[in-house]
Amino acid sequence: MKIDISHIRRHLSEQTFLYPILTGILFVIKVLHNDWLISSFVNKIFLTIIVIVFCLTTVYITRLFIQNKTKASLIATLFIVISLYFQYFLACVNEPHIIKPVLGWLDSSYPERYILFILGIIGFGIIIIIIRTRKNLSSLNLYFNTLFSILLVFKIGTIIFTKPFTIELIYSPNQHTGGLVNSIIKDKPNIYFILLDSYTSSASLDRYWDYDNSPFESSLSKVGFFCTHSSKSDYDFTPYCMASYLNMSLLKLSPKLTNNELWLQPKFNTLDLIKNDIVVKQIVNSGYTFINYSIFEIGKAKPLYDVWSNEDSNNLLDLLGITIWPTILSEINVLLCPDSPPTFQNLKVFKLLGSVADRSKTPFFVYGHIMMPHPPFEYDENGNRTRSEDRNSLNNKLYLNQLIYTNKLVINTIKRILITERKKPIIIIQGDHGYRFFKTRNSKIQRTEAHTIFSSYLLPDDLNRLLNDSIKPVQAFSLLFNKH
Repeated sequence: MKIDISHIRRHLSEQTFLYPILTGILFVIKVLHNDWLISSFVNKIFLTIIVIVFCLTTVYITRLFIQNKTKASLIATLFIVISLYFQYFLACVNEPHIIKPVLGWLDSSYPERYILFILGIIGFGIIIIIIRTRKNLSSLNLYFNTLFSILLVFKIGTIIFTKPFTIELIYSPNQHTGGLVNSIIKDKPNIYFILLDSYTSSASLDRYWDYDNSPFESSLSKVGFFCTHSSKSDYDFTPYCMASYLNMSLLKLSPKLTNNELWLQPKFNTLDLIKNDIVVKQIVNSGYTFINYSIFEIGKAKPLYDVWSNEDSNNLLDLLGITIWPTILSEINVLLCPDSPPTFQNLKVFKLLGSVADRSKTPFFVYGHIMMPHPPFEYDENGNRTRSEDRNSLNNKLYLNQLIYTNKLVINTIKRILITERKKPIIIIQGDHGYRFFKTRNSKIQRTEAHTIFSSYLLPDDLNRLLNDSIKPVQAFSLLFNKH
């Protein structure tokens, strides 16, 4: 039987319009491949149905207004691509040599709105060109049918033949099997780990923000803290930071992954590394009770509130997180509910940290993860609520104001801790990374700012000699353990 190539070509050029639906299928495959192990079967099915129905509905509505099927399919595909892959366009903001210089001139505090506006203008222009053109677009229809079919086959082949990427620890946990140092084993002081998310260093605040953070450091120094000035994190994203710090090891990352890929596929196995970390295990094995006021599941301890936990990842909306829909829903929420009740989780963590010694009857290790001064910027420097429309604005001034208020909360919490403690505790206060969204036209400064962190230690006297001004957060807990 002879295959009529010309007939197939004509059919793909004039009668078949696969690419709008293939766009949705490619999206579903990509999302489910990234989250396969941590998304439920029901959500996989719902995601597939929602995306396919969205693509079919978009094509149907477009054809109601545009009789030419090729033009309607091209326009529908453009809308589907922008809708489903919006966060990938937004991720370009994080590329210092592409969009950041432009947004620097615009002083963009709302990158989602700018990207949405830019894509809207570009999309509208393309739609006008498609509608007004008198050229026969059958060859373009053939091209996209062929291209998207090839992409689908390539994507499936990649999934089948490519080994899934996992993050590994560079240093073996066996390097830290010596247990806690003798002075800690003997006295059993309570151990506090207070993580201030996205808190930059005092040196950076002075150099780039023109803000003197020395009063905050002086308040801590007066009660025995050692404050570093040159500490830097190795990563600028919380799951990577905490997987590293709680295992006292750097991470082996794939050099093939770009920064945007690390951002858009943040989970990999970092949540497992955090859940099964060596620090908590060894401290618990030394007779301590672990108290979890963090955003992660650690061992059998559930998070105080969900941000990165596996249960949160099972949410269908989480699977749709890279689409345009969460951004639009967020904007609608700001318009309709400008005074919606805030989440007081950060204040709750501070309160719990200040009173945990009164409630615990045994030596404890407590990890409190506070999403401050990280956005959203809920508070000004005096603790007053900010305007709802400003809370998600990536604005330098709003960040600094919330940092100043964070300082006040930290000092008050440390005072309460020291009053309630019967013996000198161990307290580690540090940022996981710096402020990634620092507005500047100098991309080098922004990269530096993303890795510089605040770090402060209250340790037993015999361990203070191990501290230095540039100690890295990955080394923090190793101070407490014997080495082999």
